Amino acid sequence: MWRILSPNTEYNDITAGVTFVGGVGETDKEPSDYFQRHGYQIEALEADDTAAEADEQPAKKKTTAKDGE
Repeated sequence: MWRILSPNTEYNDITAGVTFVGGVGETDKEPSDYFQRHGYQIEALEADDTAAEADEQPAKKKTTAKDGE
């Protein structure tokens, strides 16, 4: 995932296939060279931390009516 910061912090539009709101756009595709040539900042984002945390949690036991007997 990539975060792209526009030189114009009030920019709201689509550029090179990336939607910007408040000068910030995010995409899962490798950003075009266009952004670097035009003064945008590009940040590589790590995978969603909540998904990684869910994998680390032990599975919850499913209960049935028999469990209470």
